Amino acid sequence: MDVVRQLYDRESYPPFPHIKKRRLHELNWLVPRLAGNGTSLLDIGCGDGALVNCLYHLMDLELQACDFSEKLMRGVNPRIPTFIYDCREPGELPHTDIGVIAGVFPYLFEDAEVLNLLAHIPAPLLFVRAPCGKDERVDAFSKELGSHYKSRYRSVEAVRDLLLHNYNVVEAERVYPDDIESAYGTKQWYFTARR
Repeated sequence: MDVVRQLYDRESYPPFPHIKKRRLHELNWLVPRLAGNGTSLLDIGCGDGALVNCLYHLMDLELQACDFSEKLMRGVNPRIPTFIYDCREPGELPHTDIGVIAGVFPYLFEDAEVLNLLAHIPAPLLFVRAPCGKDERVDAFSKELGSHYKSRYRSVEAVRDLLLHNYNVVEAERVYPDDIESAYGTKQWYFTARR
C-alpha cells in the first residue's frame, strides 16, 4: 500500500492543525526572500495550491505548480499552469528562476530519492521547507488523521547535507512559533539554497 498516495491523492488534505496560521508565518518568511530574485517560480509538490495561490496574489511572478495528486491540484488557481509530477520518480522540470519544495521531503523516504529529485531541479534558487528533528521513520496508524501515516524525518544537518550535493545552503531558519508546531517534536525549517 502506498501510504503517501492514500493520504494525499484525494480531494483535500487531512485535517492538519493550525494550517492557516502556519501558512501566514510561511508567507511572512518567504515573500521578502522571493522579491528581486527572479521572475519565475515553480512550486514542486504544490498539493492543493495553498502556497502558490497566495503567491499569485502577493507577487508579480510567472508561476507554475506540480504535484502527483491531480485531485488536490484542482484547488490550484486555474490561471496557474499545473502538471502531474511524482517527486519520488522525478523527470525533467521546466527552468524557472526559483523553486519551492514545501513539505515533500518527509515523503521521500530514502536519501537517494531526495538526491534524485534535487538533480532534476534546474532553478538556481531553491527554498525547501522540511520538518526537522531527530532522524526517525514513522510508520503507524494516526488517530488524528484517521489514516495510516508514514514519514521520514531528518535532522537539520541531514537536510543541509542532502542539499549540499547540488546547492550551497545560505540559510536555515525556523518558520513557525512553538505554539503552532507539531506536538511530536519536529520543527518546521526553511532552507535557502543557491547554485
